[in-house]
Amino acid sequence: MRLSLIIPAHNEEKRIGSTLDNYLSFFPKDTEIIIVLNACSDLTLAVVKEKQKKFSHLKYIDIAAAIGKGGAVREGFKKASGELIGFVDADGATTAEEYQKLINSMADFDGVIASRYLAGAQAKRSPLRNFIGYSFHFIQKILFNLPYRDTQCGAKVFKNIFVKRILPELKVNNMVFDIEILALAKRYGYRLREVPTVWQEKDSSALLGSPFKLIRNSFNMLFSLIKLRLRF
Repeated sequence: MRLSLIIPAHNEEKRIGSTLDNYLSFFPKDTEIIIVLNACSDLTLAVVKEKQKKFSHLKYIDIAAAIGKGGAVREGFKKASGELIGFVDADGATTAEEYQKLINSMADFDGVIASRYLAGAQAKRSPLRNFIGYSFHFIQKILFNLPYRDTQCGAKVFKNIFVKRILPELKVNNMVFDIEILALAKRYGYRLREVPTVWQEKDSSALLGSPFKLIRNSFNMLFSLIKLRLRF
C-alpha cells in the first residue's frame, strides 16, 4: 500500500539531512514524504530544498507560525493521499528500516505504533527522560486508560480511512497530540497495534535537547493532557 510519511521539523538543520537520506533512499519513489516545517528560523528549509533536487518524492510545507509538533502533523495529514498515512520524528531516532517494520505489522489493524517499552524493544534513554516517560504513562492511564505501554514514541502509521475520520477532531498542537489520536481511536473502535522498536535517543532536539527544555515541555504536556481529558 502506498505510504504518505509526514516528518514535522522545527529548526532541524543539523539532523534533517541524514534523516532524509535514510528515508528517501529506503522507500520507493511512489512514497509521498512530506516535511512540515514549523516556525523554522535556521537553514532547515535550505537543506530540504537541496534534497528535493535529488529525490522527486520529497515534498514540503513551510509554515511560518509556531503551530507545534501536533499542528505540523495535522497539516501533513491534510495533504497526505496515501493508503497509509504516518509520521516520524526528524531526528532519526527511528530509522527507515524500523519504520518499515511498523508497516509490515499492519495486517488487518487500522494502525501500528512503535513502542520503546514492550519486550523485544531496544531503546537507550537518559534517566531523566525515562522518569518523565514513566510518569507520563502513569498519568495517562489514570486519565484515559489507553492500552499501550508507549503512547509517545514518534513513529506511527495508520490507514487513510482512520486519519481522515478523526482529522476534523484533532485540535492539540503540542506533543499530547499522540494521546488525542489514540484516544479517538479508542472512542470510535479502531484497532491499533503496538510493536517493539529499536530507538536511539538524540540529544540536540530544539524542543527536548536540554534538561530544562525537557522539564518545561513536560509540564506543558501535563496541562494539555488535563485539558484534553476535560474535552473528552
